[in-house]
Formats: sequence, structure tokens, C-alpha cells
Amino acid sequence: MKELSLDIRTTLYLLITVILFSCDNKYQYSLGAKHFNNSEYELAILELEKIKENDTYYADAQSLLNQIDSLIVVQKEKQIVLDSIAREKDKIRLDSIEILNLKTHIDNIKKYKREKCYYVNCLREQMNDFYEWSKFFYQANYYSNEAKQLKDKFEVSLRNLQIKEFPIMRAEFASISKDGLWEDDITLKNYGNKKTTIEFIGGFFSRNRNIKNFHSSFERALREFRFKKAIYKWSKYSDEYTYYNLSTKDDSKI
Repeated sequence: MKELSLDIRTTLYLLITVILFSCDNKYQYSLGAKHFNNSEYELAILELEKIKENDTYYADAQSLLNQIDSLIVVQKEKQIVLDSIAREKDKIRLDSIEILNLKTHIDNIKKYKREKCYYVNCLREQMNDFYEWSKFFYQANYYSNEAKQLKDKFEVSLRNLQIKEFPIMRAEFASISKDGLWEDDITLKNYGNKKTTIEFIGGFFSRNRNIKNFHSSFERALREFRFKKAIYKWSKYSDEYTYYNLSTKDDSKI
């Protein structure tokens, strides 16, 4: 058998290449169409964009790509609507929870009856109730008018309770501290319209170092109970004294 001429071999090679390339394009188009039918648009785009302008299935691929663009826009718009509906449902759900919590806290404040304390830790436990109410007030989210109205009612109720109870708690703190300091020959006074001034008296306070160290140890508790001023005297007859102003919240502030 005679060897094929160069021209024939070249022609056969080109023909085989075209056939194989056409098959490959058909496979990519079929795969892209399959992804399209399964709504797997991103995968469909990956396959269809491989088909070039001079390929057999180019026009069909472009038609599908145009449809995908439109469908993606519709899909995004639909998702925006669904997300909006979901957010509204969450707001309604959260709001119902907050309304229930607000009603519970308002009722607890209304029924609140504080027992007299004989230990500082007892006062701290009672003060913690107010801290928890305060934390709830600042962290809760409100959406409906009903929730906002209840929040305002809760705020007024808590403010009024603080105005009533905090001066009494400061007086009890001063009384408990006075009993505890008696053995150290330190006496104590608590005065002012809202009991916000506390005065320590004793020879121990004749030295500035002692005043500084003592105040450092007491300052946290004084701030905790919202004292405004701490005074230190070495004698109840002395006109000289050292004082510290404490920048604490007013009782009406949550």
C-alpha cells in the first residue's frame, strides 16, 4: 500500500481535529445545559463560557447565558424579599419576647420589697438586682409601639425605685461599716438629703498616708452605692479634714 501524500495526511488531521473539537463543544454545552436545568447557574456559566465565538454551539450557549443573567436577577430580587420577610418575622418574635420580659420586670419592680441588711454582702446582693435591671434596659431591642411604651414605663418604675431605695441602702451601709470599724476606734457619720456624704472620724486619720490607703480600700464600695463625697477627720472637734469627691451617677440615672 502506497504511503499517503502529505496533503492527504494534513487534510485528515484537520478533519479529525474539527470532529473532536466539535464533540468537546457539544459535551461542554450539554453539561452547561444540564446545570442550567438543575438551576445550578454558577456551574452552568463555567461550562458555557468555555464555548468560543467560532464554535458550533456558541449561539446556543449565549442564549442560555442570557437566560441565566435574567434568572439570577429575579433570584436575587426574590431573595431580598424573602430576607426582608424573615427579618420582619424575627422582629415580631423578638418583640413578643421583649414585651413579656418588660411586663415581668415591671411587675417585679412593683412588688419589690427590700429587706433590711445587716451585712455589706447582703446590700451588694440587693444592689445586683438593680444592675441586672439596668443591663436589661440597655441591652434589649424594641420595635413595636407597645414595646416602646412598656420600655418607658419600665424606665420610670426603675428610676423611682432607685430614688427611693438607694439613700436607705447608703444609710444601712454606713451603719454596718460603723459597727465594723468600732474596734479600730473609727466612728462614722452619714448625712445629706440623700445620704450621699459619708464621714470617717478617728485618730488613725491624723496621717495622710493612712487616709490615702483607707480611702483606696473603701472607694470601690462607696462608688458602688453611689456616695458623692467621703470626708476624713482625725477628731470630731477638728476643723481640718481631707475629702474626696466621687463622680458617681445620681440615683435617678439607670
